[in-house]
Formats: sequence, C-alpha cells, structure tokens
Amino acid sequence: MYKSWIALNNADVITVEESLSLLETPEWSLEQKDNEPVHLCGYFTDISHISPAWELLCSLISSLRSYTPSQETLQDTDWKNHYKEFLKPFQIGPLHIIPEWFRKNYTLPPQHHGIYLDAGLAFGTGAHETTQLCLRRLVDFALFHPQHLNTLKYIDAGCGSGILSLAAYKLGFRHILGCDTDPDAIRVSRENAQLNAIPDTAIDFQIADVTYGLLGRQANLISANILAPTLKAHAHLLVHTVAPGGTLSLSGILNTEVMDIQATFDPLLKKYWPDFQVLQPSLGEWAEIAYRYKSP
Repeated sequence: MYKSWIALNNADVITVEESLSLLETPEWSLEQKDNEPVHLCGYFTDISHISPAWELLCSLISSLRSYTPSQETLQDTDWKNHYKEFLKPFQIGPLHIIPEWFRKNYTLPPQHHGIYLDAGLAFGTGAHETTQLCLRRLVDFALFHPQHLNTLKYIDAGCGSGILSLAAYKLGFRHILGCDTDPDAIRVSRENAQLNAIPDTAIDFQIADVTYGLLGRQANLISANILAPTLKAHAHLLVHTVAPGGTLSLSGILNTEVMDIQATFDPLLKKYWPDFQVLQPSLGEWAEIAYRYKSP
C-alpha cells in the first residue's frame, strides 16, 4: 500500500472538503489528528497510479496545483491500523454508525439500530457533516411518522456508500431507492447492505443520475446530498418528486450557499406547493435546507 499526502493551508480546507465529499475520488480523504493541520491523503495499491490520480484531482480542484505531495510506503498492517485511528462509532438518535471491527464489543441500547461499515479505500463513513445532517432529518421524519413508515417511500439521491438508504431501512422504511452515477458507489452500497443483513431486494440501488432516478416517481422523503450546482439544475424535478405532506432534504451545501439555493427553490415552492415550512440546520461549515410540504 502506498500513501500520497499534503498538509493543507487553512484557506483551502473548506474548498477541498466540499469537493471530496461529493466528487467521485474515493482514494482521497481528509485526515486530522488533534490540533495538527488537516492532511489530504490518498491510498493506492499500485505506486504508478499516484501521479495520474493527483493530476485528475488537481483538474477538479485547481487550488491543489500549488502543492507538491509527499509519498511513503505502508505495510498492510500499517494501513489497517492507520485507518482505524480515524474511524470511530458515532450516534444520531437511535442510529449508531459503527466500523465493522467494533461490532463484537459494541453494545446497542434497546430499540436502537446499528449500521456496520467495513471501511476500505471507499466512499463514505457517515462522519461528514452533510451526511450527518441528512441522518438527523431521517430520524426526525421517522419520529413524526412512527405508525406507517413502512408504507412511505424514500429516495436517496446521490447515495454514495448507501448509508442513508441503510439508515432508512433500519428506521422502518420499506420502499427505498438509492441512486448514484458511479457504478462503484452502487457496488459498495450493495456490499454494505449485505454486511448489515439487509435482503438484496429490500433497497433498490440503481446506477442513475438525478433525472433518471427521480423522473416519474414520487416520494415522501427525499435526501439530495449533492453539489449545490446540481441541486439548482434539478430544482424543478426535485420539487415535483415530493409527495404531498412529504419532505425535501437538500444537503451538500455550505453555509455561504444557503441564500443562493433558497433563491432557486423558494419561488418554485411558492408556485407549486400550497403551504410549506423551511428548516435550516447547520453543522460546522455545512447546512441543510429542509422543505416540508404541508398537505392541503
């Protein structure tokens, strides 16, 4: 295993964090220990893959061109132990996101649900603020609909590693669609479902963009954890996919982008929804905009 890394300047952290959380670059991640600088790290099984991967990343995040990455060789045991330093269980309401190696020694409280993840070089661990905001919305929605959640429909647009879809199943949804444009994301999502003993047919994971995934459908809750420009480009479709009485959860949004997103969505909602409520929680530099469609 080979590692390539740089120490980021504080001014670049937010831009890189936003891009990494939503771009299809699974070999790269941000790491930070205690009060040390934030490091951008890439892990590769073949050293010849580092240079082209770095060039691709720089083409997506132009500010990285001013950096020169360092490289080192890791033994397999070093890699496994290294990654475990940065992945710990965390809880949101009755949901517990648990790395697989904690399974034997982790005790779930009664009526709580564990989502187990076997981390590798891949997609999401649920720890990013945007995912946590969506998980909180899922939990809140489940609390408002405790009696008939199994009859309601959930769409996870841009599902990544499938964490939100798995969480929806654990909370009681039984009509779940998770879509992503990346075939590897769908593969990882299905593997994570198997790791959590969720039947293969319980969640419909599809390789699809927002248009193909949502067109002709309606759902009671939609989580769209994707880049702000993509949210804006698909605003009409997202709004029309929400069933009366449902909720549209938009994440992947920096606090500085909230007004811009609302400037796109609010006029549409006023035009097509007879009554709605807006919620704007934030976590660190990130925000969620949740629109609740009140039934007429």
